[in-house]
Amino acid sequence: MTRRPAPRARPTEPAPPPPWDPGLQPERTALAWQRTVLSQVTVALGLAHVTSHHSLPLTVALLLVALPLTAVLLHAVSRRTARTDHQLRSTTPLRQGRLPYALTALTVTTGIAALAFLVVSG
Repeated sequence: MTRRPAPRARPTEPAPPPPWDPGLQPERTALAWQRTVLSQVTVALGLAHVTSHHSLPLTVALLLVALPLTAVLLHAVSRRTARTDHQLRSTTPLRQGRLPYALTALTVTTGIAALAFLVVSG
């Protein structure tokens, strides 16, 4: 009786790589959002400084909109970071957030204030 050779063991396939580098991608994204929000508020504050010499109501309106919106955006960035990290770890699909829309609102507010300043001072 001839012996059959034992079947060769198949090499196990390597596990697919995780969808992110643990702990770093969400933090990098959060830092990018923070830099963007802070640069927007810096522009708004600079514009408020310039407009304060020409139109106090415009300055107050700009600050009443830009500063609370900035606080909301920074809070949203921290919540988004925690949610993204949780979703990546649990391999659930990432949700589309409203953060880009809020940042757009801050940018548009600053742009409208700059345009109003040009109209008032010009």
